Amino acid sequence: MKITFDIHNKNFNLDLEEIDPYYDYLDLKFSFTEDGIREATFTDLSFGYSLLDESEEMSKNEYPKENIEYLFNDQEYLELSRVLGFRSNRNYVISVWVINAGSQYLEDLSFYFPKPLKPFNSWVWNDAIIQWQAPVQYPGGDEEPFYIWNEEDQSWDMFISEEES
Repeated sequence: MKITFDIHNKNFNLDLEEIDPYYDYLDLKFSFTEDGIREATFTDLSFGYSLLDESEEMSKNEYPKENIEYLFNDQEYLELSRVLGFRSNRNYVISVWVINAGSQYLEDLSFYFPKPLKPFNSWVWNDAIIQWQAPVQYPGGDEEPFYIWNEEDQSWDMFISEEES
């Protein structure tokens, strides 16, 4: 997920393209532009975020880290922070702030962490276990034999590999 602040226009933009519901983490990429152009010049730049899952803080960070000063940016992003613990089918809020040349800018940005694609029409989402569930309980464990879902019969069929058949 990329969070971009435009130094000239003084606005934040949230790019959600990289959210993958099959993972429980996000890489927060902090990017800066100047009038929409990737090259930006800073004066005493500092920035940070607080990420909330409902009302609980999941992660918080401030930049620059000790003994670092940002003067200029011509990269895709200036900092990256990996945050673990995202759950599908939930709304999140990231409060971001930037201080540049003595002026402070704050904004709360909301986003939705989607569910993985529904594997079969008959399956239903279970928020308690954060996954899709078949209408019939899986008959096996983690060891063999393995089963595959048969949507037509609404049942689990024992998986037989080509080598076994």
